[in-house]
Amino acid sequence: MFLQCVRRVTALSNPRHSLGWYTFNTKQRVLGFSTTTSEPGYKIACIHAMSLSIKATSVAFERQFPEATIVNIMDDSLSRDVAHSGLDAHMYERFSKLGNYAASLSVDAILFTCSAFGGPIERVQSEHNMPVLKPNEALQQQIIGHNG
Repeated sequence: MFLQCVRRVTALSNPRHSLGWYTFNTKQRVLGFSTTTSEPGYKIACIHAMSLSIKATSVAFERQFPEATIVNIMDDSLSRDVAHSGLDAHMYERFSKLGNYAASLSVDAILFTCSAFGGPIERVQSEHNMPVLKPNEALQQQIIGHNG
């Protein structure tokens, strides 16, 4: 479900793919994305706070969004440091730097894979003109879709 949201948000906001269209099955799952550009796929930065999430995220992308190229960015000290100091101004600045680094890699989207950092992730969202997603965002969109 989450990678479907990543795929949808990335494609809709990516000017390289602005002339494309989606193919859906009867359950409204994205089966593919067709485009008139010759540039293949998407490049997505995945920012991880735990090493275990790298493998799980990679497997999920291979199964559900194989046309994406993944760039893994790891900072395994985030969880430890937030436990020590909380989500203070320094943590917000660290997340901004992680987002800036990811954006400097010419990615189409940024995916944070840990949901414990909502406020700092929202700051990164406001700083970049590309999809910056939290891992629980797809569930939120699905709930809104059912209640909207």
